Amino acid sequence: MLLQRPLPRRGGAVRALRHAVAGDQEYMRRQAAERFDQITDALRQLPRSVLLVIRNMNLIRAITAEHGSHVDRYRLMARSATQGAFRVEGAGVTARLAGYWQRFVFDWRLFVDSVKMWAMRRTIWLLTLLGRAPPEMARIADQF
Repeated sequence: MLLQRPLPRRGGAVRALRHAVAGDQEYMRRQAAERFDQITDALRQLPRSVLLVIRNMNLIRAITAEHGSHVDRYRLMARSATQGAFRVEGAGVTARLAGYWQRFVFDWRLFVDSVKMWAMRRTIWLLTLLGRAPPEMARIADQF
């Protein structure tokens, strides 16, 4: 889990990230090797549901990479994780409507955040294109 590499969202982002994080990866490898027993104990103490979520995230990353799709997996997982939070078994009509409204507000906020991130990436890309921002800035923005 500690040694996972991010998957490429765009070609140049991973190359820039590899150079930026190469020292950090070596440090994390050393730390993991020195503390392997502690890490194993901590993972054993986690509830099974948390381990299932971690494995699910890895599975979603792998499927996304295999298909070459640029799925917003964070938004997808947030919607999936909160789906049950807005549902109450045996609730009346008013409670169900309140749940639908809360879910709509949650989805709307996720959408607004994704539009903001898209606008930020495009702005940084344009500034880089015009020479007003260093090229590293565009590589960093591609990671998000």
